[in-house]
Amino acid sequence: MTKEPPMKRIRKPECKRNHPYVSERDARNLDEFFSPILCAGLRRFLTLKLEHIPADFKTEKEWKDTIRQMLWAFEQHHLDLPDDPYSIWYDREERKLTEAGIATYIFDEDPIHPGMIRQLSNLPEMPPKIENAMVKYNIKVQKGIRLFAKYYRDLYTVITPRPAARRKPGEKPARKRMLAKARKEPLISEREAADLVTLFTPLICAGLSRFLTLDLTGCIDVIEGVEGWKENVAAMLWSFEQIRQGYPDNPMENWLDGECRKREEEGLPVTTAAENPNPGGWSDIRIHVPDVPHDVIKAEKEYEEKVQKGLDLFGKYYRDLWD
Repeated sequence: MTKEPPMKRIRKPECKRNHPYVSERDARNLDEFFSPILCAGLRRFLTLKLEHIPADFKTEKEWKDTIRQMLWAFEQHHLDLPDDPYSIWYDREERKLTEAGIATYIFDEDPIHPGMIRQLSNLPEMPPKIENAMVKYNIKVQKGIRLFAKYYRDLYTVITPRPAARRKPGEKPARKRMLAKARKEPLISEREAADLVTLFTPLICAGLSRFLTLDLTGCIDVIEGVEGWKENVAAMLWSFEQIRQGYPDNPMENWLDGECRKREEEGLPVTTAAENPNPGGWSDIRIHVPDVPHDVIKAEKEYEEKVQKGLDLFGKYYRDLWD
């Protein structure tokens, strides 16, 4: 009986490191670099009981259905759009031509531009129903990616940690590890999946930061040209950096910290607990600060809109993050 060779140790994915590194090659295909990691995280997240549900949803099922839309969109992108109606139609028609011994394309000299080669297609004209189906398909993919951007900061839950199961010598790897390898995705643990924001954000920041160092002449989907495209990418990076660093520019938090410091310097208590705890046994904590000024409330609203705008740009231009 032949002994099975030991499994090769899989390198720890970059998304699990404290200081992610994104190579220039990965940065030039940032959408393809992100997609398998986002798919793996969302797929693992769906296996958990989601204690945190955004206000837009009434039940866990509604929230999970939305996450499935996100996962489906990133899977389609990761697998090179396998359900695209145009690709299915094109492959079918190309197969018919091959079986009939006809070349899909013919190359000959261009009569209008001497010295240049033109390409003529033997494929039939694309039916209108295929064109309509292709438009609907792309809208569905884009919708899933935009939902990811809209609810990105809600991708977390609370779990009770369990001890990690270790594989015995000679034992076959767990099914989930084999599936992850087959999908070419990193294996995400339960603890990591419980807070996808913390898992994804450092890697997205590293990727966008490296992306901005490129010439960015390959794919530009904005009217302003290269500079406008770079401004949009910089806006995405700023939003993710704010999340990664714990919102350092938040006007409300900065104002509250300043007021608390003033009371500490004056020797006054910053917080007090209520005498009668609530039914759960927790005491209400009161913070002794003046009423929040109107300009701080206004600045807080503008700040939140700016953060969300950067996330929305990420969702809008995700499929254009290549050079």
